[in-house]
Amino acid sequence: MNGPGPEGINQAGNRTTGARVQDGVDNEEAQALRTEGLDPDDPAVVAALDLVRWESSLLLGFQR
Repeated sequence: MNGPGPEGINQAGNRTTGARVQDGVDNEEAQALRTEGLDPDDPAVVAALDLVRWESSLLLGFQR
């Protein structure tokens, strides 16, 4: 599993970040996934999260 890459400042003065994380997974979720040994960039992991969110929205009665 690849963790996040190094962070820093590029020559233009912009902050750079490590590995890109799929849309819909915030930094806290990504860190929790990595802690569990999962890759937040894996499409299967993202699909599983989307399914859980969808099922939760049905049970709780709201959409994200």
